[in-house]
Amino acid sequence: MVLELADDAYGVRRTRRVLVNHGPDLMAVHDSVPSGTLRSLWHFDPSLRLVSRREGTIVLGDGDFHVTLLQFPGAGQAVRPGLISPGHLRTSEVVTVLSPEAARVLTVIVPGAAEPPLSCSDGSLTVRTPGGPVTLRAPYGRSLQDPLTSTVASTHRRRRRFPSSGGAERDG
Repeated sequence: MVLELADDAYGVRRTRRVLVNHGPDLMAVHDSVPSGTLRSLWHFDPSLRLVSRREGTIVLGDGDFHVTLLQFPGAGQAVRPGLISPGHLRTSEVVTVLSPEAARVLTVIVPGAAEPPLSCSDGSLTVRTPGGPVTLRAPYGRSLQDPLTSTVASTHRRRRRFPSSGGAERDG
């Protein structure tokens, strides 16, 4: 399922395309603005703690369960403590991820995986989830073609290439 939302805030129109994929599980969010830059905040469940971090990749976990957040571009990504309200007059400390500042940001969240293998080619990103590969194409691929993301995309491609498999591809 793909949803597209748009809103006007702070004098700029932001468009958000959201792909939610079940079996294999993956969520991709592509935020964009026609001019200027944006940043987004991602708050995670209070039980998840930071396991590892490197440019563009954040792994959170709670025991044996892991979730990976990938962002393109990845340079400038920040992790900090946050506070959410899970109920009336209650607060919980959480891990908060602040996206890099860019005109377009692709965020991919993969539950159940610690740093899933990736490959990038021809403006597409293939993520090998625990349930099988998922291939994201335009508009998601546009974030991969941005000059700000070329280093991150090539780093992911170099470190995480995997052989193609017979799994179905999903369009974004």
